[in-house]
Amino acid sequence: MIMDKKAKRAVIFLPSITAAFILIVILLFSPSSPPKGAVLARDIVSSCVGDAENDGALRFCAISGNGRTEDGERCGEFLLICDMSAESDIESLGYFTAEKIQHRIDLSDTMPIDVRIGDTNGDGMVEVIVLFYGTDRSNLVLRLYGGELTYSYLLAASFSYTSDTLRA
Repeated sequence: MIMDKKAKRAVIFLPSITAAFILIVILLFSPSSPPKGAVLARDIVSSCVGDAENDGALRFCAISGNGRTEDGERCGEFLLICDMSAESDIESLGYFTAEKIQHRIDLSDTMPIDVRIGDTNGDGMVEVIVLFYGTDRSNLVLRLYGGELTYSYLLAASFSYTSDTLRA
């Protein structure tokens, strides 16, 4: 079969249009990527919800990061205290934006593995408790009240406190 020049161009041109159309459809209907600085669901090591700032409002608290312990278990690098919409964004979008983060505390040198909220010393004030991997400081106790963030280490052996003010 002999084709003239116009027929040859049509044969070459048609697959190019089809490929361009497929690419446009993929770009239009594929899920958008998270914005820069977003926290991805896969980076959340541990999370909880509670009145982290003792003001009656619930907060979403999370340990995030891509750290690993000597045993190869996941650990985080940051404690994030966020508004409650962060939790629903994680569930629906698979991430939440940096704007949802109210406090971001770098704990990368301590290998945090878990976060909880509760009253650790019976004074009626709620604290954020961070459990570390394999250290003599079994957990970090953070108190957020009146805009000030203070912390203590709750020692496993003696259950005694050492306190200081943390500048986040």
